[in-house]
Order: sequence, then C-alpha cells, then structure tokens
Amino acid sequence: MMASASLSSSAVSIDVDDEMLMGWVL
Repeated sequence: MMASASLSSSAVSIDVDDEMLMGWVL
C-alpha cells in the first residue's frame, strides 16, 4: 500500500474504496 501511495494516491483511494465495499458486502 505504501509503495502504491508513493506512485499514485488516486490508485490507493480506489483500492481503499474497493476494500471497504467488499467488506460491507461480505
């Protein structure tokens, strides 16, 4: 996650959203 954040914060935001949605769905 940290490496991705350094490369592109937008990608991290999308990743976090996906994880949150997955968690809520599950």
